[in-house]
Amino acid sequence: MMIFDVPRLDFNRFTSVGWCELRVYENADQIIAVVTEVIKPDGSYASEGLSITNGIEAIAPTIVDYTHRPFTQIIEHYPDRGYRLDLARSSGRPPQFEEGFALVAFQKSGFRHPVWKRIQREEVERLIGEPFPVLS
Repeated sequence: MMIFDVPRLDFNRFTSVGWCELRVYENADQIIAVVTEVIKPDGSYASEGLSITNGIEAIAPTIVDYTHRPFTQIIEHYPDRGYRLDLARSSGRPPQFEEGFALVAFQKSGFRHPVWKRIQREEVERLIGEPFPVLS
């Protein structure tokens, strides 16, 4: 069950800033945070600062500060994107870059040294316990 839906979560790392969309789910006593890189209609990134991948070490503690709950899993989500996105949507062709998910684990306490593992949409939906929304 989704327990938080935050259209804009701002984060900063050193002197760089960025923002992402955050959804937090509770499923079988697990708290799963899904951070989405927001994509503009033309297929470019909405945040002109850090990407979610480059900012994940700053995003993780920001999630805990915002929700006041520790999460057990964090997933990065990149929707379809790229300069041909409008054309792909109108013509039925695949986008330049297709949707992707990565499960992020931190090797050290304090959200340091992240390691990414690519996962499929089906695994995300199994973890969160419901269909993940398709972004258009």
